[in-house]
Amino acid sequence: MTLRRVFCLAMTACLVAGAAVPGRAGVGDTPLPTFADGKPVQVAAVLPAVVKDNELRTYVVCTNLGATPVDLGLEVFDQSGVRGNTIAAGNGALLNVAAGGTVTFSTGATVVLHEEQVITLEPPVTVLGQGSGRVLTTDLQVACTAYAVDRFHQVLDPRRSAERPPTLTVLPVRSACTPAACADGDPCTLDACDHAGVCMHTIVPDGTPCNDGNACTTGESCVADQCLGSAVSCDDGDPCTTDTCDPASGCLHTPVPGCSTIATSTTTSSSITTTTSTLSTTTTSTMVDVATTSTTAETSTTTTTLAGEATCVLGTSSGCEDGDPCTLDTCTADGCVHEPTTGFAAVACLLPEAGLEIAPCAGERMPRSISVRYAQGRRLVGRAAQSGRIEQSRQLMGKAARVLQGAARQVATASTHGRLSPACADVLGATLEKAAGVALQLATPP
Repeated sequence: MTLRRVFCLAMTACLVAGAAVPGRAGVGDTPLPTFADGKPVQVAAVLPAVVKDNELRTYVVCTNLGATPVDLGLEVFDQSGVRGNTIAAGNGALLNVAAGGTVTFSTGATVVLHEEQVITLEPPVTVLGQGSGRVLTTDLQVACTAYAVDRFHQVLDPRRSAERPPTLTVLPVRSACTPAACADGDPCTLDACDHAGVCMHTIVPDGTPCNDGNACTTGESCVADQCLGSAVSCDDGDPCTTDTCDPASGCLHTPVPGCSTIATSTTTSSSITTTTSTLSTTTTSTMVDVATTSTTAETSTTTTTLAGEATCVLGTSSGCEDGDPCTLDTCTADGCVHEPTTGFAAVACLLPEAGLEIAPCAGERMPRSISVRYAQGRRLVGRAAQSGRIEQSRQLMGKAARVLQGAARQVATASTHGRLSPACADVLGATLEKAAGVALQLATPP
C-alpha cells in the first residue's frame, strides 16, 4: 500500500470519528440564505463531517423524491463555523431540479466520480479539514447520501493494472426531521419522518386506546382523531363530603364543615313579598324564612331600567346581549357591561360551529381547502380547551395557529383566482388571521 493511500485512509477514519463530537458550528447558527431565484430555503439535512483537505473530497448525492421541481444547494463550513460558499450566487446550488432527478455536489473534482456542481471555497475559508455542511432546498422532499472520496485514484481493470481502486467512505447524513421534532401532542396520530425527512402525522384507526392526560376520564380511545373517554365517578357515597375531580390528580373528597350523618330535620316555611318602586328602579324581593335552626334560604331578583336602555336582569346577560360571541355580556347596577372573552374562548368564539356562513360570503361556494382547515383548527382548539395538561394545550394551540394561518392564505389565494369575492375574502381572512394570532399567544409560554 502506498504512503499516499495510507494517509487517505487515516484522514477518512479521523473524519468519521470526529463527527460524533458535539459542538456548536455554523450549520446551526448561520442564518438561512435564499437561492438566486429569490426562493427561501429550508434545511433538508445536516452533514456533521465535510472535508476538502489533502487528497480527500466530500461528494454529496441528492434525489428529488417529490412531484414538483425544487432548488437544491450545499453549504459548507470550516471548523470554526465560517461559511465557505454562497448559494445565492450559484456557488454550490442547482435550480429547478426536476421531480425524480438526482444531482451531485462536491468540494472538489475527482477522477472516479462525476460532479455536477463543484464548490469553490470563498475567502477566508481555504480548507475544510474538519468541516461541516447542510443541504438546503425549497421543499423537504429530497433524500441525500454523502461520501469521502480519494480524488486521485480511479477504477481500473485489475487484469491490466496493479493499482488498487479508490477509497470511498460513507459519511453520516442527518435528516433535519426527527420523530421528537414532529411530535404534535396528539395522542391519536403517529408522528414520524418520511423518506424525505418530512414530518408525517398519521391518524390511528378508530378504537385505538389512547391517553388524553386527564385523570377525570377513563377508557379513552381514538375516534376521528379525537381521544375520547368516559367521565370517572367520584361519588364516595358520603353525604358529608363534596366530591370533585381534578384533571391532574383525580377524585377529591372535601369534608363539609359541620356536617353530621345522624341528625335530620323537618322544615316548614312562609314567604313575604315586598315591592318598592322608584322613577328608574323597580326591586322585587322574596324572603323565605325556614322554621328550623338548621337552614335559612334567601332568594332575590333585581330588575334595573336605565334611561335609554332596555331592561336587564342584574347578574345575568338577559337584556344585555350585543350579538358579539366574543364578549361576555353582564347586567350591572351601572348598566350593561361587555367584557371581551379570554383564554380558549377568545379563539373558539371566532370559529363558530355554524362554520364559514358569514354575511359577506352568503351564497358563495367555500373552497374545500379552506373549510377543511377551518374544521381542523376548530377541532384542535376544542381539544386544547379540554386537555388537562398545560404543555399539551400549548402544543395543540400552536398547531391550531399554523392550520388557521394556512386557511387564511388559502382565502387570499381563492380571492386572487376569483373563487371568493373581495368582500368575503377580506372579512374571512381577517377573522382567520385574528383567530390564529390569539391561538399563537396562548401557545406561547408566559
